[in-house]
Amino acid sequence: MSEAAVHELVDQVKRLSEGERQLFDELVAQLEEEAWAREAETARRSAQDRGIDQGTIDRAVARVRYGS
Repeated sequence: MSEAAVHELVDQVKRLSEGERQLFDELVAQLEEEAWAREAETARRSAQDRGIDQGTIDRAVARVRYGS
């Protein structure tokens, strides 16, 4: 999508009624949530493949926060 198309889309969003804008915001939030879920699943699989579990993560965070 070109920069001009993006600006046109933003202009269209600005012209939405309150109800339409609310629906638009909800749909965008849903898209973001779906993308986050896909990325999280990919990260979980990658961590599992590398032998990283929650305990490993917790110990790494503790080392960064508290040293040792």
